[in-house]
Amino acid sequence: MSKRIQKKYETLQEYVFEKIWLCSGLELDVSETRDEVAYGLSSKELANHILSRDYTSTDDMFQDMIRFERVNGQRRERYSKFGAGTNSWNSKH
Repeated sequence: MSKRIQKKYETLQEYVFEKIWLCSGLELDVSETRDEVAYGLSSKELANHILSRDYTSTDDMFQDMIRFERVNGQRRERYSKFGAGTNSWNSKH
C-alpha cells in the first residue's frame, strides 16, 4: 500500500477512494488513513493541509480535500488573471 501514490493524470477522487479502500482492508483508523493518503498525494500543499487537521471520518477528510482544491484552484485562477503582487482593487483594468 505504501507504494500507492497519486499518478500524474489521476484525479484526486480516484486516488483518495482507492487509498481509503486499501486502508480499510488493513483496518487503519482515520488518522492513520489520513497519513497514508497524505504520503502519496502529488500536492505538497494539500498533504500538509490534511496532516495539520484531525478528522472524525474519511468522508470529512475527503470533503475537506475537495474544498481545499477548489479554493486553491480559484486562487491560482485569480493570480494568473491579475498577476503576482497585483491586487485586483489596485488594478486599473
